[in-house]
Amino acid sequence: ANSLAAWRQEDLQEPWLVLRKFVSEAERLLLLESAVTQMVKGKLLPNPAGPRRFFRRLDTTGGVDSLIEALTQRLELAVAELKGRPRDETLGRVCSYIDPGGFIHEHRDKYTSGPMALAHLRANIVVQMNQSGRPIIAGKTVPVEEGDVWIFFASHELHATAPVQGLKPRFVFGFGW
Repeated sequence: ANSLAAWRQEDLQEPWLVLRKFVSEAERLLLLESAVTQMVKGKLLPNPAGPRRFFRRLDTTGGVDSLIEALTQRLELAVAELKGRPRDETLGRVCSYIDPGGFIHEHRDKYTSGPMALAHLRANIVVQMNQSGRPIIAGKTVPVEEGDVWIFFASHELHATAPVQGLKPRFVFGFGW
């Protein structure tokens, strides 16, 4: 159900792909527990790119556990031609936390050299998010729910969020190639 014969951006009606219920509810809750624990232990650092944002580069800080590795492999199998491509070494796999009132400013990821100079693909698993925290890509809100993953070329498309509203923070685990 989550497998693609081939994914080419030009074949899509929108500049993103959403895979529904990519993680099980049990996996989502494990990711949520992991993100909350990382925040409480001070492992998520303030993100200089925006207010009320925190993140951790999992690959360079010992944050990749067996679940993150399994999800990486599942993503590589779900998206045609992704397996074997070089992984993003600049941002890598990340845990992202945005407090209510925080947001992601509109931008494109900038990669000017190496394999990422061609196209930087990001896959983001929704761990906890209300509608206000949904991603906005190319000016359109991406209709994702908890447990879904959205995939897009972050180096090609303007992307952002509106300010997160409500009482709960937004948690996303991101993966890159």
